[in-house]
Amino acid sequence: PRPARIDEYNSRTALVIRQSKTDFAASSDLGVGPHDTGVLTDLPVKNLSAVMKPVTWAYFVLDVERAFAIEWWLTMLGPFLGVYALMMVLTRSRLIAALTGLLVAASPALLWWSIPSSGFSVMYGAFTCALIIAAARATGRRRFLWTALGGWTAAGFATMLYLPWLIPLTLLFGAIAISQMPNVLVQWKRLLTAAVAFGGVFGLLMAIYLRDHHAALSSIANSVYPGNRVTPAGEALPELVFDAPYDVFTTSRQYSLIAGTNQSEAASGLMLWLPIAIVGGAFAGFRTRSKAARALTASMIVSVVLAAWALLPIPAKVGSLLGLTNVQGSRVALPLAVAGLISGGLFVQRIRDDPAFRPSVGRAVLGAAAFAALTGWVIRKYTIDSVEPSRRSMLLLLVVFSVAVFVVMRGKALVGLGSMCVLTLFGSVRINPIQIGLGPILDNPLTLQIGSVRAGHESERWAAVGEAGHAPSILMASGAPTVTGTDWYANTTAWHRIDPTDSSSSIWNRFAQIWIVVDDAVPSPTLELRYNDLIVIHTASCAGALQDFDVTYVTSESELSSPCLRPLAPKSGPGERWIYQVVPAA
Repeated sequence: PRPARIDEYNSRTALVIRQSKTDFAASSDLGVGPHDTGVLTDLPVKNLSAVMKPVTWAYFVLDVERAFAIEWWLTMLGPFLGVYALMMVLTRSRLIAALTGLLVAASPALLWWSIPSSGFSVMYGAFTCALIIAAARATGRRRFLWTALGGWTAAGFATMLYLPWLIPLTLLFGAIAISQMPNVLVQWKRLLTAAVAFGGVFGLLMAIYLRDHHAALSSIANSVYPGNRVTPAGEALPELVFDAPYDVFTTSRQYSLIAGTNQSEAASGLMLWLPIAIVGGAFAGFRTRSKAARALTASMIVSVVLAAWALLPIPAKVGSLLGLTNVQGSRVALPLAVAGLISGGLFVQRIRDDPAFRPSVGRAVLGAAAFAALTGWVIRKYTIDSVEPSRRSMLLLLVVFSVAVFVVMRGKALVGLGSMCVLTLFGSVRINPIQIGLGPILDNPLTLQIGSVRAGHESERWAAVGEAGHAPSILMASGAPTVTGTDWYANTTAWHRIDPTDSSSSIWNRFAQIWIVVDDAVPSPTLELRYNDLIVIHTASCAGALQDFDVTYVTSESELSSPCLRPLAPKSGPGERWIYQVVPAA
């Protein structure tokens, strides 16, 4: 796997395997103290809240490898299915719906971030919007069926919990749904009954979720990171928002730095909202009866709002009105791309509905030129591992994409949207190669070592000491209680074992990965915030954090010498590590 995909293969994948080893427990002794497993990483959990997470049901009836494969493909195909359903409701065109869904699903931002919180957020959000619109148009019992299903998918959307994507997508899909309501507002009784059905299902499911997870959610909300984080506007780098045509260069190596950041952070999608805004007419849809026109105006308004928040110094008070102070500029690229691509499909449908809306050749050229100018400006600042890619190749890509934009601006579905699909897939198809399976974790030499030592001592706590490496992930996947690894939120009682006065609470009160480094020169445990989501605990091997956290076994890449660490298993082959038992000092 690519190193940039560490959130996927080094964290969540291991956590999914851990859940299968612990019979999908609602709580796990993981990180500093026990934690609720039903928050933040969308894991399969056997409790009533699983009703809201149908994508996890396969884990309850299949072995973990087959269930993981199903989830893997749903993460990538889910955005296509959701957007296809939404576009079918709005356009009634299978061609436009399929091409728009493919453009969204193939966006570099979604493929580089192919984790449930991205793919399923788009899927649930689009399905919810489609169901609400279908319910508004339906009569009889079908109206209640669609609204109830919409309440169910809305609960699935809300429980993804990743606000930097949920908030922009809520603005997008909410605006589109509202744009389809004018005729329904006249018939307020129909609207009221639909709202009661939707709210009843959504409210009941969310009440169940809050009952099961309120303590963990409160800890997350009151954390330094991400709970109390306030993000200013204008943080996004334009060269990373408009760089999608050049993503083909980012896949040439397993890992590269793109304009100084990693491939995931640099990923975006085609910003079709820009040429659509330039050619004109897209913001006047509320004056018409065309469903596509009204939806186009709604999606374009949200696109402009998101672009402004990402790129301009909008006052925080203004952003807070829409919840955007919870959205980092770099995370806006994904929902902004989704909004722009949906706008592209709706723009083509708008022309189909009203040929007089078709922009003149001159206006289409102007729109394509605006796209080319801003996307071409990226070439000047675009580097891969501090080296400029071939400018000739980048200019060629720019010209081809700009021609495709021109064709879309002229309202051509198959040629315009279709050529964009081909071009996008050309650049992104190598981003997310088919995962080979869970064998590298399940059959890892360290997994076998840990299993041998754990036999008969399953309840003893572990820690992986040292920096980096995959040992914390292997420990998490083993199902063993472990201090190192993912710490979803601060378990205050557990942290007080090494910080009873809260002197370092600004460090540990957060979501983070936990590393432990043994250093016998450290008189007492000290905390280092290496990154916003990485805490390193420096401790002596005796009378330190290992003892405070009741750790019985540790693994280490290097051989350790300490009176408090008794060797149990040597590092005798590739992938193995030294394993020690923590014992009292002689």
